[in-house]
Amino acid sequence: MEEAFEKMLPIFRKAANSPEQISREEKNVLQYRLSPEKEDAAVKARTSSESFEDLVRRCLVDGGVSTLTDDELKILSQGVQPLLLSTADAMIEIQEKQTAEVQTMIEQAYENVTDPDEKKASLAATDEITRRAEVARAERLAQRASQPRRTLEQSTRARAAARNAPYPNSAIKRASEAIQRFALKSQTTESQTFPDDGIWGFACLRTSYDDDATWDSFKQRLDSKVQHELQRHLVPEAMQKGFRFVYLENETLLSGGLDQTRLTRFFENIKNDDATLPRGIDRNFFVSVDDTVLRASVNAVDPLIILHDADAGPATATQQFPGYSGVTMIQFITLSIPGIGRNRNHLKSLHSLMYG
Repeated sequence: MEEAFEKMLPIFRKAANSPEQISREEKNVLQYRLSPEKEDAAVKARTSSESFEDLVRRCLVDGGVSTLTDDELKILSQGVQPLLLSTADAMIEIQEKQTAEVQTMIEQAYENVTDPDEKKASLAATDEITRRAEVARAERLAQRASQPRRTLEQSTRARAAARNAPYPNSAIKRASEAIQRFALKSQTTESQTFPDDGIWGFACLRTSYDDDATWDSFKQRLDSKVQHELQRHLVPEAMQKGFRFVYLENETLLSGGLDQTRLTRFFENIKNDDATLPRGIDRNFFVSVDDTVLRASVNAVDPLIILHDADAGPATATQQFPGYSGVTMIQFITLSIPGIGRNRNHLKSLHSLMYG
């Protein structure tokens, strides 16, 4: 693997310094894709498109993503030949061993060779895959549910219709209302005049205190992943830089794992303390990390977190919504953040689909 990486370094340098000279074949090498000829041949064999570029174009026309097959969506989201997680982890590990100068050069190379239309198509395809999975799950649950079938089917159709609206051209419009407000402000206001220097984001509560090194590694991976996802969603650069997970640690009050009552009580006591939480940090939701999540995520390509509704109590005999949900970072950015801007409905509506 290291030998393969060394062979790629000259292409990285070329892409960073002279991107206009990079061929499609070289771009595919950097992105761990098949050669252009094999990629287009595979697309032609598996889809109704003549090439990968043609498939991207079909996806981006108004409403086009909803007409694509599951295999076409998978190609746009993961590539013709998806990269193995083990390979991705190995390459990340190799890159992290490089000097800061080389790492900066690699980041610039990837930024230069990333095609905006391909990025938009990948995002749209991922959203559509998620929508179809939710509809399929809701339909399966509707068949087993004890409540009247007609009621559940109407709910399923309404949810599918809401998620099947034509995708707008601007990825910013697909982001949450909260992100949109920051995005618009970033285009008209100098960043240094933002409240709290433009900081926004969420509190992250640490509940596992057995391994400081693993915790530190996890935080680095989480911060890196969220920046990658915000960039992939075309959130303005000022907003990417302003996002924070504010990590809160208190072994006495927080250790002991996942306990909605204890965690929400802690958050209630500190959420109005501006010295602890900058004003731009969300007060309605927070995230936590217990020992299970920590150890499963520290080396994961898509780390896990637990997202909490700060005002919801634990599940009871009369209230089945437990106030929290485990999500990966990709799900958190693509699903949970948009949900937070819609009257706090995302977690609860997801729970009703899963258990209603």
